[in-house]
Amino acid sequence: MKSYYYVYRNGHRGPEIKHPSVIAAQKESIRLAEQHPESTFEILKCVGVTRTTKAQTFWMDCEEPEELTRLAPPTQKFQYHNGNTKFNGAPF
Repeated sequence: MKSYYYVYRNGHRGPEIKHPSVIAAQKESIRLAEQHPESTFEILKCVGVTRTTKAQTFWMDCEEPEELTRLAPPTQKFQYHNGNTKFNGAPF
């Protein structure tokens, strides 16, 4: 999974648009700052996401903290519900 970036306007609701690179996020933060000179914009990097599949955290490429051990491989149920068709039916 590749990392992505958000631009956050400090003191406002959370960011919604994912930017594929830090350069794209920087360009957007500059554009927004010029429109709203009274505001501060932060560039945030998403380094991991958590899903309710047994509450595991899935780290972006090269972002897993060194002090954590590698997560167990995804369960068959997770793989099945995320498009892996090698399972005949739902074996769980």
